[in-house]
Amino acid sequence: MDSAFDTLSFDAEARGLTLHAVRTLAVFAPLPIFGQGVSARFSKLGLGVVIAYLAYVPRRAAFVDPGTDALALLGAAGGEILFGLLMGLTVKLALQVLRIAGDLVSQEMGLNLAFQFNPASGESMPLIGYLYESVGTVLFFALGVHHALLRALFASFDALPVGRTPEYERLLPAMLGFGSGMLEAAFRMAAPAFFALLLIGVVLAFLAKVAPQWHLIDAGYPLRAAVGLVLIGASAPVLLPLVDGLFARVREDLARLVVPA
Repeated sequence: MDSAFDTLSFDAEARGLTLHAVRTLAVFAPLPIFGQGVSARFSKLGLGVVIAYLAYVPRRAAFVDPGTDALALLGAAGGEILFGLLMGLTVKLALQVLRIAGDLVSQEMGLNLAFQFNPASGESMPLIGYLYESVGTVLFFALGVHHALLRALFASFDALPVGRTPEYERLLPAMLGFGSGMLEAAFRMAAPAFFALLLIGVVLAFLAKVAPQWHLIDAGYPLRAAVGLVLIGASAPVLLPLVDGLFARVREDLARLVVPA
């Protein structure tokens, strides 16, 4: 049976598969959805190799072999790492937006010093930030964003075949567009609970000045925490469309990165 195996040597096949795996693993590396630790690393490695093989087999003919020169191989691997990291960081940035929104609410609830260890990212973060990021991770899969990421990854192998130098001047508009509007999205997600809690804090401070014998500042901490939890639940119908819009922006950024304008 005629195939690209007839024109590529075994060493070239190995280099092609390895470079495909390098780009794929670079996409998965910054994502916190796989967790941390030895088992997570093996999960990323195994999934990356399988996806790289599935991407490489039908695209052997488009592979540009950099040869056995060490500098050429390092340059090709560096280009694949950079391109893959751009795709992975696009998704991670969206999850960071949710974390920032949760941190803002957590601060106004008086829980900014109550940290929870996040086994996914391996970091400690405020409780509400952890809650928002966890909800975002669930919605990442529920809304099919992982499908969009995989489609963009496979499309990237067609738009920019492995072994070819990325056209960085074409990627620049996509790279600059990643962070635009993200901070605004975080404030919009946190706004319902954040500003209500801020208003409660101002009222309590005013009443504490008017009637200091009531010790409202001390009683305000559990009150703000309880009201904050109620507001978070009440703002869920507003939060979900915002998260959906955030992930829609992620899909657009991935498509713009794969096929830069």
